[in-house]
Amino acid sequence: MKFIRRQIQQCASLQGAKRLLVAVSGGPDSVVLLDALHREGFSVVIAHCNFHLRGEASNEDAEFVKSLATKYQVPYCQIDFDTEKVAEERKVSIEMAARDLRYEWFEQMADEHECDLIAVAHNADDTVETFFLNLTRGSGLQGLSGMAQLRGRIVRPLLKVSRKLIMEYISEYNLQYRIDATNLETIYTRNKIRHKLIPQFEEINPSFLDTMANNMRFIASAQSIVEAYAVEAYKNVVKHENERVIFDLKELKKYQGIDTLLFIWLAPYGFSSDVVMQLYHSIFDNLSGKQFFSATHRIIVERETLELGVRSEELGVRSEEFVISQVDALLEIPIRLEINEVDIADFELIKSANVACVDADKLQYPLCLRHWQQGDWFIPFGMKGRKKLSDFFVDKKFSTNEKEQLWLLTSGEDIVWVVGHRVDARYAVTAKTKKIKIFTI
Repeated sequence: MKFIRRQIQQCASLQGAKRLLVAVSGGPDSVVLLDALHREGFSVVIAHCNFHLRGEASNEDAEFVKSLATKYQVPYCQIDFDTEKVAEERKVSIEMAARDLRYEWFEQMADEHECDLIAVAHNADDTVETFFLNLTRGSGLQGLSGMAQLRGRIVRPLLKVSRKLIMEYISEYNLQYRIDATNLETIYTRNKIRHKLIPQFEEINPSFLDTMANNMRFIASAQSIVEAYAVEAYKNVVKHENERVIFDLKELKKYQGIDTLLFIWLAPYGFSSDVVMQLYHSIFDNLSGKQFFSATHRIIVERETLELGVRSEELGVRSEEFVISQVDALLEIPIRLEINEVDIADFELIKSANVACVDADKLQYPLCLRHWQQGDWFIPFGMKGRKKLSDFFVDKKFSTNEKEQLWLLTSGEDIVWVVGHRVDARYAVTAKTKKIKIFTI
């Protein structure tokens, strides 16, 4: 087929490539890709993954692909995966596990065999199927703009070639191939789209694949415009503070398409479109303190900001307590804290939020540094009555993240010092104090 060979010849991404790792499953698409690249004179290495999902048929596929390496007299590499076990361990679908496993391995083999690019056999039909898959998942414009011909080292030379033309190529050159029987089963979403949905569109429009190719080009163009807009907005809305990302809501609300901007910015952190829409509505419902999670990150809605950071359980310190003995003079974790004791005669008052001076004789050891808990209270120095710590936080306008990062110095059940903020009046230095314990951040 001249059309397919012309696609190989005109594929700009292949120009200058000295060696290609070609992913070959044994199906018609990858067999045609391998043959066309070979006919055009490319130096190739065949890579085959045996996912062991179809019993003996999987092993027969591997033997067939190995025979292709002998036929074309090219290097061959193969790997065997326990895909079901990996899917269970990673808590993903078998399809997703297989995808991740093969691309991870392809990268390794490309390095090992000194290949410039990794060629895969996605075709025009695959692109349209992926469009509908992403449409059902809510992937945004990027997921609807079609597959990229080149992404990283992955190159897809057959993106403009229909499955019909691939089968015509097979017939013309009398190529052998393997059929994966699971591709005919409509229990898989992609197969439902392939065998049920797309044929109905083709009945309405026989040129449906070409029409969809044009649609996806338009969407890709729109995506590039939206991304440029998002980059400019990001500069004005977002700032980074240590490990946190802070979104200024006042600035954000100046822009059109806030939900789209949030999706573009948060998708790399694993937030789904559904979660982003919930977040979007919470901003305008003034749900301060509301939290939203991805697998690795959390975003908190505050009065004037959104605060994005690693999930607390990833940090692993939320429930820990750090003990301070009577002889300790320095604490390195979770904060650096110097501890000194002086007689009242040698005491000079230090006015600093980073220093706490307390009556040493009132302390019960061991002391403890911990995070706040619901129900905590203390008597702030300068006040007579007890105050819930949650109310103290409201008065100080602490964000959720600031509350979680805050430490309490405790003696028994009492809070001695809201570290960096206020000493408890019960432990303050008085005229009766003889010895003073000084805690310095």
